[in-house]
Amino acid sequence: MNDFGINQPDCEQVKLLQKKRADREFAAALIKRMDKKVLDSINSLKNIEDTCLDTVGAIKDIKNMERVGDLYHIISKVSFWMDCLLEHDPIIKIKTIEEVDAFFNNIKSRRNHFEKK
Repeated sequence: MNDFGINQPDCEQVKLLQKKRADREFAAALIKRMDKKVLDSINSLKNIEDTCLDTVGAIKDIKNMERVGDLYHIISKVSFWMDCLLEHDPIIKIKTIEEVDAFFNNIKSRRNHFEKK
């Protein structure tokens, strides 16, 4: 069918265009969700890093250092995760988000364990 000499898209073309539009919208929604998750993870990691740095900075003797010395390892791990979350590769971001989520789940389970005692 022609309208002022312009060909109207047939049914197949319309379906293809609708599918492409839906795919673009779906991809945009995924990217938006991932960006939000990355931002939330970075904010949470930054809070953990600040807390660890404050605690490590307050060490005054060997006994305290032995008690909280593992925080040095957590600080370096948190820094590494934040660097990975700033990468452009989505696979690195996804894997890092999985590791960060596992880390926070581990913290929550330990906290719950100690609160029950």
